[in-house]
Amino acid sequence: SFTTTSVSDTTPPTVSSTNPTNSATGIAVNTPITATFSEEMDVSTITTSTFILSSGVMGTVTCDGNTATFTPSSNLSYSTTYSATITNGVMDLSGNVMMSNYTWSFTTTAATTVKAASIVVSPTELNLPKKTSKVVTVTVTGENGVPIKGATVTATIDQNGKNLVSISPTNKVTDDKGRATFTITSMSTTAETKVNFQASGLNKPAIVAVKVL
Repeated sequence: SFTTTSVSDTTPPTVSSTNPTNSATGIAVNTPITATFSEEMDVSTITTSTFILSSGVMGTVTCDGNTATFTPSSNLSYSTTYSATITNGVMDLSGNVMMSNYTWSFTTTAATTVKAASIVVSPTELNLPKKTSKVVTVTVTGENGVPIKGATVTATIDQNGKNLVSISPTNKVTDDKGRATFTITSMSTTAETKVNFQASGLNKPAIVAVKVL
């Protein structure tokens, strides 16, 4: 007895859909980029050499069946148009290469259109010996964890602590990662107080409990 071979696959793969879609706007800066193929792919051919994002954006590439994902190493820039390319170096499971490069583009959201949803500070507790300083980091994010660039964070000390610690600066604008750093310095009196960090558009502050030792 013998068994004949199955009909070989000679059809090259194509990109059937992407996320973001071509010419999409208002895309969150922390969005992974995906491409879905017409069939299952040889994952060894889906790499940072065959799935490329413009402007030299670095990241990692993974592939699960027929869906490839490019995850940037850091958030994309606001109000920026990017192009993504799948090159003809990708193959399906039968070794068929894609006929030509596939390229699409999208534009990220403007920083001013993202509303703040949360503010956190790290660390939330400080034990400071007298006349020492410590840096804390405040992070402001919007929906889905999108960092808010350009948010003003204001630092205030509880009334009972104004002669115990100082804060520098008293207000600061967040960077492209939604972060702002502040330095808390203890004075010469042993006591406890709190430092409050407030972002525009948010009612609830982030708080650091400070204990001067």
